[in-house]
Amino acid sequence: MAYRHAFESEDAVLVCRFAEPVDARCYAEHLDVLENAVRSYNRRQGDRRLAVLAVFDGRVSPPDAKTRQRVAEVTSRVDFNPYIAIVTDNPLFRGVLTALSWVRKQRHEHYMTATVEEGVDWLAEKSGVNRVQLREMLRRTAIDKREAG
Repeated sequence: MAYRHAFESEDAVLVCRFAEPVDARCYAEHLDVLENAVRSYNRRQGDRRLAVLAVFDGRVSPPDAKTRQRVAEVTSRVDFNPYIAIVTDNPLFRGVLTALSWVRKQRHEHYMTATVEEGVDWLAEKSGVNRVQLREMLRRTAIDKREAG
C-alpha cells in the first residue's frame, strides 16, 4: 500500500501522497483521513477552509467504481468545502476526476494539474497557506519507490 498523509490541524493543511501500487484500501484510508480532517476542522474554525494537496506520483490508477461513488458522496456533502489541489500527470485520472465533478454539484473549489509547483501555487494563493510549509509536508510524505512496491 503506497499512501501517506500529513495533517497540520492548527494551520488547516492536509497533504496526501499516493504512489503505485494504489488499491481500494489506499483510497478508503484517504477518504477516511479527508472526512476526519474536514469534520474536525469545520467544527473549530468557522469560515476558514481546509487546504488539501493530493499528489499522485507516477502513473497511479484511477479509483474503481465503488471508490468513485464514495468520493462523490463525500465531496457533495454540505459541510465539505475545502480547497483541493490535485496533482497527477495521468490525463485519464484527471478526466475521471473532472467527470466526477460534473456528475455531482461540488461545494469545494478544486484545481487539477500535472505539476506539483502549480498545485502548491494555486493552493497557497486560494487558501493563504505558506508554500514553504506545503513543500515541507510534501517532503515528509514522500514515498520511496522501494517501499511502494
